[in-house]
Amino acid sequence: MNRIFTENSSERECGIFRILVLTPSWLGDAVMSLSFFQNLRELFPDAFIGAACSEYVSEIYENRTEINQIVRYSKGGLKNKISLIRRLRSRGRWEICFLLSPSFSSALTVFLSGAKRRIGYGTDSRSLLLTDVIDKTYYKKGHILDVHRRLIELTRENVNKKEYTPSIEPPGNWKDIIESKGIKGEYAVFSAGASYGPAKLWPAENYSKLSELLRENKGLNVVTVGVSREREYLNSIIDRDKGSGINLAGKCDLKELTAILKGADVVIGNDSGPIHLSSALGVPTVAIFGSTSPLWTGPRGKRSRIVNSNIKCSPCFKRECPLYDQARCFDDILIDDVYEVACEVMSAQQD
Repeated sequence: MNRIFTENSSERECGIFRILVLTPSWLGDAVMSLSFFQNLRELFPDAFIGAACSEYVSEIYENRTEINQIVRYSKGGLKNKISLIRRLRSRGRWEICFLLSPSFSSALTVFLSGAKRRIGYGTDSRSLLLTDVIDKTYYKKGHILDVHRRLIELTRENVNKKEYTPSIEPPGNWKDIIESKGIKGEYAVFSAGASYGPAKLWPAENYSKLSELLRENKGLNVVTVGVSREREYLNSIIDRDKGSGINLAGKCDLKELTAILKGADVVIGNDSGPIHLSSALGVPTVAIFGSTSPLWTGPRGKRSRIVNSNIKCSPCFKRECPLYDQARCFDDILIDDVYEVACEVMSAQQD
């Protein structure tokens, strides 16, 4: 088993090949990046691998045998960026740094960190800051798991193209956490918000009617999850559904969210972080896609299903619909269709 180091560890591994990965800061992307670490460890079994990640998603990378060290940072602000750069430089020379984020600021960070090879996507005019680049035209061609593997292929020939499905274990006391949140009986989780923007939102009234179907036909209560600013929006789902259900938006940290998803009979939601987390937990999951593409970021779990639109302008990857007052990419995603897919995935046997 690989030796695991804390962020504050003063021990340096002299003579060992050192690799740094600057991870995504979105929850769903962070979950999917776990496959990248598995591929990386397979190719570099004896390397010292570090993960630089935002505090928000850092728990995703804890206790992973593929990762030797986690370097956490606070998002936003010049002061936080400078602090991260200093800490990366203080840990010795990184032979390779992979950038899973496409932003300019991430490329500037690793450039200033002193990493010898800096491998990433040629997006946001940042190619001059990198030593090895995948052309930006390939960034959204294929699934993100496949695109990430292309970064590794820049380091070696004949790289094993095995796809690892992201997998996460819940906290040991996950049942106690569920009880502490006042959740009783069998339940479904709705991740009906999306921080990305309204073009990802299947209408709230649809979720309310879906809640009724699940309660009346399957005996499932509904728990909604999300961030604090989505609380009022998610309340509208519960209010329409005669006040039933529990709204935990803004009331769960990542550990608690993981526990709540683990205990669900089914998780249904828009293309968002909780959908990818529940898929990685092996929970029956239904992901509803509007302006984004399931071919790019669809969950790959064996107990996951995707429902997406057939409208010609989707995917456009826009936060708000550029053509209409309200996004029409959900018009042909019917409540009964989502309900049937949810029933199918709940009845499917786990491998």
